[in-house]
Amino acid sequence: MLCTRATEDAEMRRASELLVYPGHHVAQVLADLLDLRTLQLAAHAVEVLVAGLGLGDELDRMRGELQGAEIEDVGKDLRTTMPWIDQEF
Repeated sequence: MLCTRATEDAEMRRASELLVYPGHHVAQVLADLLDLRTLQLAAHAVEVLVAGLGLGDELDRMRGELQGAEIEDVGKDLRTTMPWIDQEF
């Protein structure tokens, strides 16, 4: 490959930019890491939402099993003394 003066100048500019502006490269790496962390948090949020869907079904099942339990009667009696709590719960 023949090297022309223009390509040599371009290579020199690139090399000098690395020496002159090293802070830019550090900042860019940190910004890229922040982007990766944002993606990781978004993936975690999706995982929690998916787990919550299954957990909601499990809680409904458990609530159905405990409908006639004594603790439910005690809870209903206590809720009647607390008007700020939803009575239908």
